[in-house]
Amino acid sequence: MALPQQCEAAFGTADLYGVWACGGGVLRKRSAAAITAPRCALHPDRVPPEQKEEATRRQILGKVYAVLSDEKQRTVYDETGMVDEDAEALQDGRDWLEYWQLLFKVTVKDIEDFHKNYKNSAEELADVKAAYLNFKGDMDRIMESVMCVDYTDEPRIREMIQEGINSGELPSFKAFVKESKQKMMSRRKRKKKLKRQKRLKMNSALVEKMTCKR
Repeated sequence: MALPQQCEAAFGTADLYGVWACGGGVLRKRSAAAITAPRCALHPDRVPPEQKEEATRRQILGKVYAVLSDEKQRTVYDETGMVDEDAEALQDGRDWLEYWQLLFKVTVKDIEDFHKNYKNSAEELADVKAAYLNFKGDMDRIMESVMCVDYTDEPRIREMIQEGINSGELPSFKAFVKESKQKMMSRRKRKKKLKRQKRLKMNSALVEKMTCKR
């Protein structure tokens, strides 16, 4: 489906300028959440059904901005009303996480503030419950999909789920209640390793940045 038709389906108008005017501001306010979310959360085919519409709209907005911010593509659109669908910026394989980071220039403080407000919030609880239901109690996938969590948050996440099971709000999935200690330890080791690698990468980038300033 061509981009104008995608816009019509998602926003009710095929006009790219109209789409950006009505949708850009909303997503700018949610940019910290988008960047904090797992990379797969920006792709409509890799999110739970209830999140697919928002992921699709975000991806379409990225494409709209890519067209309107490129002088040549914008000129073609202004003169013909058509979009070059073969342009690299509109390909589905694009790294939309990196694109939104460049587009909105979210600061470290923005992300830290989002983490602080999100953790232990009603929104986080709803996301945890949705992930539990969507992945049928598989903690590997739950911990990968919920925003702003690492291995140290697992006891807290498990407690949220268990409270939901005890109250009858959530079903008791075998994958959750019968999870082996071996599987649990394996997940924690992977998470610890990833966190350590991320920290080393950040430290390396900082050293390189400081060296370049000398």
